[in-house]
Amino acid sequence: MMEKMRDTKGITLISLVVTIIVLIILAAVSISLVLGENGLIQRTQKAAEEYQNAQKKEQEELEGIVGEMDEITNSQYNETKGINQPKITEGMIPIKYNGTNWVICSKDDLEWYDYTNKNWANIMLSDGTYNGGTAVGTVVADNQLGSMFVWIPRYAYSIKEYKTAKTSPAEGNTQGITDITFLLGGTNRDNSGTQYMTDYTTDSVEVGAATPKIVHPAFTFGGTNLTRNMGSKI
Repeated sequence: MMEKMRDTKGITLISLVVTIIVLIILAAVSISLVLGENGLIQRTQKAAEEYQNAQKKEQEELEGIVGEMDEITNSQYNETKGINQPKITEGMIPIKYNGTNWVICSKDDLEWYDYTNKNWANIMLSDGTYNGGTAVGTVVADNQLGSMFVWIPRYAYSIKEYKTAKTSPAEGNTQGITDITFLLGGTNRDNSGTQYMTDYTTDSVEVGAATPKIVHPAFTFGGTNLTRNMGSKI
């Protein structure tokens, strides 16, 4: 009986020692997997660095693209006239009204547009009698005109409210004057560097109050300027 008890105790002790050795080996392997060279922590740190580098590279590429787009659109700004030059494509024909007739002109014609004097940059499509190869100076009758568009340069605006003078005991009518500033290229700033906002909660102020001009929503397409559009054709 005593001999059997000693044998049992001996076997139990050996099993315990083996178990401890196995646990030590497992712990060593686990520590190596976590802390060792190319271990879990090291790989996690490497993955985080690669992710940060990828983000940085993506941001740099995006800024480069935006910069190139700004450079292109800003080059379309006409310093003399203070607006973005009309952008036309194939099938669009610059046309001006000389007071009597419509006349085909070139896009470099100084009389084609002058927004200061409300002389709009009119464009005729080649779906009428004439096409892009028609000679400059050709007079176009009304029944020969193609579809017509007008170029509206990118701008910020506010509406100044005022009351008309009373001509009776009744209150005068509220009317508005739109105050417009043309913007530089595809940006939200004018040529002097003044930045304009895109907060559309209000676009009206009382006369004499500060004028918080906003970029017209037609030029933001849902709030983003990544399109960098310089104007619209209507």
